[in-house]
Parts: sequence; structure tokens; C-alpha cells
Amino acid sequence: MKTLSPGELIELIVPDQAMVDAALRRFDATAPALCREPGYCRQLVAEGFLEAAVIHWQGEPAFFLCWRMTSDRGLWIDIAQTLSAGAPTDVLFDGVALLADREHARYIRFLTMRRGLVKLAQQRGYQPEAVLLVQPQ
Repeated sequence: MKTLSPGELIELIVPDQAMVDAALRRFDATAPALCREPGYCRQLVAEGFLEAAVIHWQGEPAFFLCWRMTSDRGLWIDIAQTLSAGAPTDVLFDGVALLADREHARYIRFLTMRRGLVKLAQQRGYQPEAVLLVQPQ
């Protein structure tokens, strides 16, 4: 029996507009410090500043991503949101690695405010380099 590679288990899909809208509405509600105001991230996607992708796992949508490539070939993941498919976190990181390979990224920058995700990312070789400070008005 041949062992399957992550690329055979995980697929990157361009989401339809309904999925993008639903995911960004959820993000607006759960991460207001990053959105600045409801609809901000949706505007970035509409303008083409952020690209949207869905990581499928076992044939089901597992994670929603918004990402962009920088001029120095950095892959910046600005939104990574579970789609409640029960996929392990490794699927998220493997999907991001597939996207980085596809886009020929020199490095990956993964924005998150979730401490648990930071710890899991560190186990996979990511290093925290920034702190987000927000003063509510």
C-alpha cells in the first residue's frame, strides 16, 4: 500500500462568492481588532489585495484563507479560519505549505492572535516576530 502525501489528501480550492461572504462575515464578528470595522477584509478581497482559498480535507472544506504575496515573495496569511470540518490543525499548516510551494514563496508570515495556534505553529518551525497592540476608541 502506497502512503499518501499531503498533496493527495489536501486540496486548495478557490471558493465561490457565497463561501467568501459567509467566512468573512464570521471573521468580522470574531476578530474585530483585525477587521478594524465590519466589511474591511471583504473590501480587501473585493479590491484584489487579498486572495481567498479554501483548504479541502477528505473532500470537505476545512479551512478558509485570505492571503497575499508581497514584493519580496513572502506569503502572508492574513486570515485562517476553520470551517468546522473537524480537520486537525496539521491540515491547515500543510495546506499553507502547499500554497507556499505553488506560489514559490520565499517565506510564510502567518498572522494570528490565538495563543494555541502560535504554540502549534512553533512546533512546526514558525517563530513569533510581532505583537499586535490595539487601543479601543
